[in-house]
Amino acid sequence: MRVSRNLVLILATLAAIFVGPAAAHAAPYPIGEPASSVSDGVVPDGGTLTFSGSGFGAGELVQITAVYGGKVYVLKTVRASADGSFRTVVALSIVGSAVLTATGQESGVVVVQNVRVTADGDGGGDGDGGEALPTTGPSIGDMAGMLYGGVGAVLLGSGALWFTRRRRAGSAS
Repeated sequence: MRVSRNLVLILATLAAIFVGPAAAHAAPYPIGEPASSVSDGVVPDGGTLTFSGSGFGAGELVQITAVYGGKVYVLKTVRASADGSFRTVVALSIVGSAVLTATGQESGVVVVQNVRVTADGDGGGDGDGGEALPTTGPSIGDMAGMLYGGVGAVLLGSGALWFTRRRRAGSAS
């Protein structure tokens, strides 16, 4: 009786070691958290950009669509790589805001990017052919105001400390 119980335990352990990992890898599932990016947020009419995404199943078909003003245009279907990612070049030809969407045909994973398609010559850039960077943080005037306020607070605190110590030194004598 004791031998058969030990034999069952050994067989169960071997099954867990050799069959368990194979079963865990059998189902296609997203490799990582779904994410996406575009090479350019603003493109001219008829221009192209690179749309990338991840989090899909290995080898899964991914449908790429563009939505302009509520109307959906299917651009292409691509196959995700073994790590669940894709990278493809898409051409955009309707001026306005577009929402690029990649949808996994088996997993249902969806990633989205917003882009703006401009009329020829209206690139919205900085005038030197490059793309203008978004403005973040405070302006120079705001920074100067904060700097002056901070320096003033330090000077006021230092003056109060000096006055208090001088007063204590005078009353101790």
